[in-house]
Amino acid sequence: MVVGTPSRIADFNKFENNGITVYVKKGTPCPSGTLTILIGTFLWFEKLMVEGMTN
Repeated sequence: MVVGTPSRIADFNKFENNGITVYVKKGTPCPSGTLTILIGTFLWFEKLMVEGMTN
C-alpha cells in the first residue's frame, strides 16, 4: 500500500467515501468478487485495512 496519488492514474480505479480516496490497480485479483476497505482505530492510531485481495 502506498500513500498518495499514483503517477499513472489511468491504471487505477478510484473509490471515495467519507473524505478518503483509495486507488486500486485495475485487474487486481479479487477471488470473492468483493473488495472491502475499512478504517480501524485504536487509541490515537488509524489504519486502513483491505480484505478480499490476493497478490
